[in-house]
Amino acid sequence: MRSLNPQTRAKAIEIANDLMRQGEQDKQTAIANSIREARTQARREYAEATDHLFSKKPCATD
Repeated sequence: MRSLNPQTRAKAIEIANDLMRQGEQDKQTAIANSIREARTQARREYAEATDHLFSKKPCATD
């Protein structure tokens, strides 16, 4: 998890803790799944935040 940025790391820890509380996964599996999910969420949030920069819709100033 050291390679994750602080926001993604915090989200991964939150997800891992939730998975561990549910008791359906062992620690290593929960950590791996939480990192994957946190990265997916971070990519989705980034794409949503920058979507307007790359859209082909005309801007109000055009």
